[in-house]
This record gives sequence, C-alpha cells and structure tokens, in this order.
Amino acid sequence: MFKNGSVVQPTLEDYGYDGLPLLRTPDTSYGGIFAKKQVRIAGDNATKVIGQHTIRAGVFYQWDSNPQVAPFVNTNGTVNLYYIGETLTDPVQGLIHSTGPVGSGNGGNYLADFAEGMIFQYNQTNILPEPNLYFWNLSGYIQDHWRLTPRLTIDAGVRLEHLTPWQDSHNVGVATFTPAAYDANINPTLPGIQWHGQNSAIPNGGRPTRWGFVSPRVGFSSTRMATGTR
Repeated sequence: MFKNGSVVQPTLEDYGYDGLPLLRTPDTSYGGIFAKKQVRIAGDNATKVIGQHTIRAGVFYQWDSNPQVAPFVNTNGTVNLYYIGETLTDPVQGLIHSTGPVGSGNGGNYLADFAEGMIFQYNQTNILPEPNLYFWNLSGYIQDHWRLTPRLTIDAGVRLEHLTPWQDSHNVGVATFTPAAYDANINPTLPGIQWHGQNSAIPNGGRPTRWGFVSPRVGFSSTRMATGTR
C-alpha cells in the first residue's frame, strides 16, 4: 500500500493450519537489521614534581553511540488470516460470500478464500526508523600533594565532570512527559508528551544538562616524627 521502497514479500500470519503458512519475513530492503554500538574513549594522566609539590592532573573523554534498527518492523506489510467470516461487504461488489456454507457463519477454506482475494486484515508500516542515540562525558582533575614540613603534608584538588543524557543524533529528541503539557492538552494524541523536534524549548535529551559537576577535595596527613615515621 505504501510506496516506501520495500521489495520484500509481505509477512504471512495465521493462527493454525487452515490458511497460509506462518512466514515472518524481515524487510531487508533498507540494508537489513543491525546494531552498531560504538564506544570511543581517550584519557591520560600526568605528574610533575616542583620542589615540595607533587602536581597530578588527568583528563578522560568518552563518546557512546548506538545506531540500530528494530527487527520485524513490517514495512513490507503483513497479511493476516486470523478470521474470515461467511460474508464480507465489498465497497464495489457489495455482499460477497466466502467458501463457507451459507448460513453457517464459517469462513470455510481460508486458503481458497485468500486465492479469491479475501483476507482478515492487512497492515503495513510506512517507514523503518533508524534510532541513533548517543551520549558523551568529559572529566578532569588536578591535585597538589604539598609536603609543607617534614611532619605535615597537605593535599588539595578539584575534579570536574560534564555528563550528558542520551540524545538523538537526528535532532528529533527524546519524548518527555510534563504535567504542564498534559494540563494544556498540547498533544491530544499523546497527552503530556513532547519532544525537541516538536518543541525546541525541550532539550534534545529530554532534560537539561549542567555544564559541570565540581568536586573539591582537601586533606592532610601529619606525623610526630620528623623522619616520617608515625
């Protein structure tokens, strides 16, 4: 029905053995089923001794992406023979009888009905979505180990972390429910549900992201012995 480029025969569905054989055919017209999760990681640490100071610093970066397609989306269509009645109403020919005996309410031979163009249902998905969600995070730290005296050492540093939620690379966005949208009946089809492609005020990942999480750290150690022995 949909001219979506599919070249694969429709899937066949039936409850039993009275009609078509069960044939669930994945549609490979668009390249087949795939999931290509990719993880990119980079990082390094460095240490520098300057007099009584030991400076340590490091950085870490990660980017994860997950392009994939869901299996068995019926872009090639599905023919169902779950139930065929004794009669059906054709918009052109009017009342048509199946192969079942008149007055029985029975569809008769489903395979013969199918050969005559009678089916219970046909449905088809017009497109095959290719979700590609991704997230990335960047973190770093710097710390100073300061041997102030032979008896006292002070450690001070800070760690910075930037984390993002999963986001949509197609810029459509992650669907998000908000009570305000529900009360305003903005989307009657999906009450309370909005996304970035529909409302640019909603972040791509469905929720806002902080520029960074800051974690300062301070500590010390002391000893009674100048030699460093406790």
